[in-house]
Amino acid sequence: MNLPLENGSKPRDQHFVPKCYLRNFITDKTLFTLDIRKVLLGYKISPKPDYPKRICYIKNYYTLPQEYNEASFNFDDYDKYIIEKEILNKLENRYSKLFPKLISEDSILLNEAIELCDFIVQLKFRNPMFLMMSESAKEERIQKIGQDILINDLNKNPRWDCMPMELKIMVLRMVQNAVLQDSNWSKQMQLMGLIKRNPNVGNLRSNLLFRKAILNCKWTILGANEGENSFLTSDNPGFSLGADGLVYSSKFTGGFEFYFPLSPKYCLLISDKDLDHAFDNSHIDKKLEFKQLKNSEIERINENAIVNINKIIIASNITILNYFKEKLTGPEFHFFNQL
Repeated sequence: MNLPLENGSKPRDQHFVPKCYLRNFITDKTLFTLDIRKVLLGYKISPKPDYPKRICYIKNYYTLPQEYNEASFNFDDYDKYIIEKEILNKLENRYSKLFPKLISEDSILLNEAIELCDFIVQLKFRNPMFLMMSESAKEERIQKIGQDILINDLNKNPRWDCMPMELKIMVLRMVQNAVLQDSNWSKQMQLMGLIKRNPNVGNLRSNLLFRKAILNCKWTILGANEGENSFLTSDNPGFSLGADGLVYSSKFTGGFEFYFPLSPKYCLLISDKDLDHAFDNSHIDKKLEFKQLKNSEIERINENAIVNINKIIIASNITILNYFKEKLTGPEFHFFNQL
């Protein structure tokens, strides 16, 4: 959702997939994109050359509008550009420096692995897919938050002892109804989540949970043979293959394989099927194993990579996009008709 800024402020193009990530899919000064949703709607379109600065952005996407200062979440203490300048830019700069090590070395420092973990988690939380999923689960989430407040605050905090239970429930329902009618609540929650998950806050519980889940797993760099099939990515990079066989935008618990395309030649695999406990044991470094893949294995990864997209897939060449353009309308990809 594009939200207005104060009068006189110029809209900013803010990338939900950072340019530093997209640049690694450039070959011969360009990359290529295909709008899958238009293909599925019957538009006669073809892959086109593109550039990182022209894709995967929304104007003012992270900027805190002035009207949020009196919203459900308190943004009063934050500069309107804090997410873009103070949080995401730092993560992106670190990723740019780390990428060459990921594809050339057999280990990285644990602190560097933590930075990559934070980059991936923030990449998922900042994506419009996360916002869409949050909005669809808004009512359920608000009901759960209300129950938690009733159980853990209103019923246990002595300051509320004098309030009858019926009145507690009535007040809680009034607040819940007001939140449900707030059309910007999910967006506010996303923005506050990005602020509160600032990786510089190392002891934040949510950061620790994600770091533990991701960094205790063994990491494998998957490689593509030169001149053969290559990895593609999308406007929602990375996916999890669950133990149930389903493909998730992200899943880091209960049996998962998380695939994160790094470039046309490399993809990072993180899986809880095999653990090294690097985070729990405070290892100095994080080992990186390497595995060369067959063309058929890369094709399966690419097929799963385009399940949870917003609208476009991204590759280093036209050939792979034309291949999927033809295949996406076939019977084996019928689930895309529901996108």
